[in-house]
This record gives sequence, C-alpha cells and structure tokens, in this order.
Amino acid sequence: MDNQKKHYRQPRRRPAHLRTKTGCLTCGKRKKKCDETPETCTNCSRGNHTCAWPSESSCGEPSKLRHVASPTNQGATPEELTLSPCTIETTFHIEFNGNLRHARKGMEMANPCIYTQSPFISYSPVISRESIPLFEFLRAAFLPTLIHPMAHPATVEFVKQENLQSASSTPFLMHALLACCGAEFPAEDMRYHRIAERHYAKAIGGLREHLDSGTDSTVRPIVLLMAVIVLCIYERSKPRLSRGVDVHLLGAAQLIQLHLKQEKTCVLSKSDTTMLHLMLEAFIFHATTSIPFQQPFVQSAVIDSTFPLAERALEESSHRSETCLYVSSIIAVRPKLFGYIREIVLMHQKHSVEGVDILRCYELERILDYWDGALIMNRTPFPRSPSYHGARPDPFSLGPRLYILASRILLRHLISFSSSSTSITIHTDTHIPSLVSNGIFLITQLQPSTDYYAEYYCWPILVVGISTVDRLDRECLLSQVMAFWKATRNGTMRRLVDILTRYWGDGHMSVNVSDMEVFLD
Repeated sequence: MDNQKKHYRQPRRRPAHLRTKTGCLTCGKRKKKCDETPETCTNCSRGNHTCAWPSESSCGEPSKLRHVASPTNQGATPEELTLSPCTIETTFHIEFNGNLRHARKGMEMANPCIYTQSPFISYSPVISRESIPLFEFLRAAFLPTLIHPMAHPATVEFVKQENLQSASSTPFLMHALLACCGAEFPAEDMRYHRIAERHYAKAIGGLREHLDSGTDSTVRPIVLLMAVIVLCIYERSKPRLSRGVDVHLLGAAQLIQLHLKQEKTCVLSKSDTTMLHLMLEAFIFHATTSIPFQQPFVQSAVIDSTFPLAERALEESSHRSETCLYVSSIIAVRPKLFGYIREIVLMHQKHSVEGVDILRCYELERILDYWDGALIMNRTPFPRSPSYHGARPDPFSLGPRLYILASRILLRHLISFSSSSTSITIHTDTHIPSLVSNGIFLITQLQPSTDYYAEYYCWPILVVGISTVDRLDRECLLSQVMAFWKATRNGTMRRLVDILTRYWGDGHMSVNVSDMEVFLD
C-alpha cells in the first residue's frame, strides 16, 4: 500500500491566492488577493497604490516571504538583471569644449562594466537589484539630458548632484527618475519598460500618500515640484497620446503658484532657488511644446494663469542674479520668447472656432523678426563657440531659430486663413515655401548622434513636417527623426514618425494642428 499512489478527487477550482500571509502588506490591509509579483503586485500597480512588503528581520537575515516569479522576470536570474559583462551596456561620454558639450550614447555587447558602483545604492531602499542598471543609467546618462547641451558644465553637475541627493532621501522622486530611465533605457528588452511602469506606479502612490497626509514633512517643497515635472517627462516619453501629461502639468502649475507665494514670505536657500528657476523653465517648456501632441480637451485656466507668473518670476530672477545658473539652461532663450510661441500655438489651435486676430498676427511677426535678428547678431543666451567660423548655422542658436521659424510658419497660415474663406493650403502664402525650405535646412544641421536634446526639437520638426509637400524633404525629415529616436530612445521622436507618415499618407494637406487628434490616438 505504501508503494501505491493514492488517488484524490481533483479540486473544482484553482487554489485561491493567500490574502495576508505571503502577499504584500497593502493587499493584506485592503483584503485583496495578492499575486505576489516582486516589487509591485498587479493589484497595487493597477490601482496606483504603494506596494509595501514585509521588511527583513532584525538579525539581518531575509524574511521568509516567498516571492512568486512574475511574468516580467520569468526566465531571468538576478544576475541577468545586474550589470554583468554580458549585459548590454550604455557608454555615455560627456566632452567639454569650452561651453560646448556633446553627449554620445552607444550600445556595446560583452563589454566590461563601465559603471562604477554608486554609494547611493547601498542605502536607498528604492533601488532593487533589478533596478541597478536603471540607476546607473540615471547617473551616467539621463540626468545630464535634463539640461540644454549648451549649458555651462557647472549647471549640469549641480542638477545631477541635486537630483541624486534629493532622490536618495525622497523615495517617490527616485521612483519617478527610475521610471524615466526605464522608458528611455537603450536596450531592446521589455523588462526595463515593465520595471519602469512599476516605478511609476510607486512614484504616483508615494506622492499621493505624501500629499494626502496633510502633515508637516521633511520633504522640501521644491522636491515635490521636481517629482511632478519628472512624472510629466515620463508621460511624454510614451509613444502615444497620454492624458497624464495634462494632469501633471496642472499639478505643477498649482505647486508653482504655492511656491511663488511662499517665496515672498520666506527666504529660499540658493540651491532651492536655483532648482525653482529650472523647474519654472521646465514648466514653460512642457506647457508650450506639449499642446499639439496632447491636444487638451479643455484648456486649463490654472495653467494659463501660471504661465505668465512663471515667466515673470524667471525674468526677475535673472535680473537679480540670485541663482548659480548661466542664463536659460533648459529652454535656451529668454522665457518671454516662449510666451510668444505659446500664444501663437494656442491661436493656431483655436482659429477655426474663434477666428483670427489679424492685427495681433502682424504684431507677433514683427516681434519674431526682432528675436530672429537678435540671434543672428549673436545676442544669444549662450556664447558663440570659439571654433565657429560662420560656415554653418551657429549651433548655439540653432534650436531657438527653429522655434522662431516654426512660429512664423504658423502665423503665415493664420494670416492666409483670415484672408480666405476656403481651407488653408500649402500654396496659399508665398512666404510659406521659403520658410519651410529654411526649416528643412536647419533641421538637417542637427546632429542626432551628439545632440541628446531630442524632445526640444520635436515641436518645430512637427510644424515644418506638416507644411512640406516635397518628397525629398519629407524623406530628409524622417531620416533625422529616426536618427534621433535611435540615438536617444525619445518617445516623442518615435511618435513623430507615425504622426508625419500618417498625416502625409492621408492626402489632406490642410495644415491645422487642432485637427490632428485623429493621428495622435
């Protein structure tokens, strides 16, 4: 009998997951079945809850908690997720040549570890073993890309150290940064995208928990704004329409209003003042360039009212020289110019409903002519490179000139619309082909292999792209966009490929960005 197998009736259903004994603490508290996925279980990820797990025992030994392998990590050992010699490595070299800084990324196989172990890993509870590659990518590659390539090296280093120090003591900020790194990690491996999604869910949960607590905290107010801006960057990195961008911009606008009120009653440290300056620039950039890509259903009055406040605060800060920055380190121009650009974008978006203020269009054209002349006369925010001899467009003014040119294209379309009751066509205004030709030339001067600031160029490329009818020009644009995508893994650049190809293939060349929502889904 002992050697014979006993036969039992098959169970009628699968055994239920244990609710509280081996799952995460959050599911146990909520009395939900936990699937025990490491780091973040499915329930917490779906509901944007903070996924808390039992800590290690006091004697230093791991607890007896049994982790069930998740689908994202099946077949992958911890060693495969760390930086081993066989892991795909990212080389990132930063070269300083005066004020010119190039960033280059390359993919190498079977290369010895190029990263040095960071001291932050040893005591940050956020950085798990599978997140170590993302953290090293954060230090070596991602943080410098938050600043314009032409910014002063001291500014780049300050931003890097300030983010690392703040993130090491603020888990939700670290989660947000790691989420961005997972979204742009230069490896064809979906594991990192799934890890990024879990970090994003934890960042949202941690930030929401902090805001809902309503108690005094050691978290500095500027860190909250930093986290929200980083979350906005993550949402913009998605190669599809994401309403999270609008949500985070609204949250950033509310925090900025609180900051500017508190700044009048209390004195900020120099580092906090500098970070506030940078966050105001980041808000202005995203509030302007995200409009055609996100197509907000309802224009936010909070964002609209915050934009001029941020613009004015930046101008005053620059005049008082209260920060350690070298002029504009994110938008590369005075914030006033971005204010005009945003006005033009909104006018173009609403012109089919509200009509066109033709006098304002001509006034804005004169303003843009002044700014364009100022750039040509070398009155740019960044000094001219010593090696520049005028044979090619000045790399320091290339981005701002593209923004001015794209804005002038939109203005010419508005002027043409006001003088004709028919739909706008490319050939309505004789100025437009010349502007488009100049735009194509400037875009071809961009260097995707060395210029990591891909998100900065997406909006002007979009405007030039939907305005060109020449096949060779279109192929040239797509070539540059794909080169940026391969070099930087920027989600908006990848999305731009789909937007332009579908727009050109539709055959309807009415240049109305507000009608492009069908192409953004």
